[in-house]
Formats: sequence, C-alpha cells, structure tokens
Amino acid sequence: MSEALLETRDLVKHFGGIKAIDSVSIKVMEGEILGLIGPNGAGKTTLFNCITGTYKPDGGKIFFRQKEITGLPSHEIIKLGIGRTWQIVRPFKKMSVLDAIATGSLLRYSDVEKAKEKAKEIASFLGLPKDILEKRGEEITLMQHKLVDLARALATEPKLLLIDEVGAGLRPSELSAMIDTLQKINSERKVTLVVVEHIMRLVMSISKRVIVMHEGRVIAQGKPEEVSNDPQVIQAYLGIKPI
Repeated sequence: MSEALLETRDLVKHFGGIKAIDSVSIKVMEGEILGLIGPNGAGKTTLFNCITGTYKPDGGKIFFRQKEITGLPSHEIIKLGIGRTWQIVRPFKKMSVLDAIATGSLLRYSDVEKAKEKAKEIASFLGLPKDILEKRGEEITLMQHKLVDLARALATEPKLLLIDEVGAGLRPSELSAMIDTLQKINSERKVTLVVVEHIMRLVMSISKRVIVMHEGRVIAQGKPEEVSNDPQVIQAYLGIKPI
C-alpha cells in the first residue's frame, strides 16, 4: 500500500437541518480491506452514496486515483472503477442469475455473449454453482443473492469495491464463507475493499484498518484492536462512558 486510492476531504451532506455527513476526511489505501463501522444513523451508507454519485455532496471533495470525482454521475464513477453493493439486496426477480450478473459486465463489453462469458467466470470465482445460473432471482437463497450482488459489482471490473452490510441475515456457516470470499476478492482479484458492517466478527477479522463514524463524523480510526478499545467508540456503541 503506497498511495491513497480514494480520499474524501471535509465531505458534507445534509438533509434539511440534519448533517448526515459532517466534515468527513478519510483515505482508502490501494490494496487494503478497510472496515467502516458505527451505530445506526452514523452516516456510513450516506458516505457510500456520496462517493458513488447517488447523492451530490453539499461540501468537500472526493478524489479517486488522484482525480477529483465530486458530484460526477453514478455511471461515470462506475466506469472509473468504483463498484458497490447495497445494504438491502436488489434482486432481478424475473431475470436469470446469469443475465443479472451480465448486466454488470455489459459496462465493459458491448457484445452480449462476451458479457455472459465474463459473468460465468465471475460466478465460478465466487463459488456460485452452474445449476443456479439459469434460475430466476426469485428462486435463490439469501446467501446466493448476496453472491449475485457481489458478482454483478465485480463484473464492472472495479478497482475499489464498497460493500454495505453483506453479512446481514447470514447464518454462522454462511458468514464464515462470506469472510473467505471477501478475502479472496481482495487477494486474488486485487480489489481494494471498504466494508460497512454491524457484525463485528466479519469486519474485525478481515480489516487491517477500521474507521468508526458516529453522528456523521469520524471519531476513531486505526487497527481493529485499537478502535475496539477506544473510549469514544465504546461510548458511541453503548451510550455509556467506560469505567
């Protein structure tokens, strides 16, 4: 890790009188897995939405690979190499799994058959069995939905992947498999990951560095063991001052 792949500088986003993001400055280093945690309403998903062009920031700047991308539309940001998954899975219920993944690869391949071949390769990489590729989105399990969401994002060939609560609703065995999958994406496909997660087992086991948000601001950052013992973090999560 030698340089910042993504950087936000004094980023601000408000909704009426509420500052959902309040002067947030972070750096994501190329090649890392960065955990982004905080209580509900801390501003984590809003930060993702600003980075990916879903929301236009009200202040501050965003840089990706040293190029300012503040306020660019989502399709341009995806083409630059930033992908994402969503907090709630967005299944293509009437579309086959293969076609759903191929919608991502069509960003890079204009030929539909080439896009489908790329989709098959990514599905295989993520361990999706061949027999579900022709199933419709409404016919697969939650874990498979999560993998399809990941596959669709990977099909856009991102350099940076923002992952929003991919562990939610998974059983313990599925969570272990997802941890392995995220580490595999990072190590084998060389994709930098920022992972928003409430399941501490997941985020603390894969992150080399963790940023903690509370009420729209960054309150702590560092190694997982450092932030988990930070008094401000304990107070933000528990609402009490540590003894």
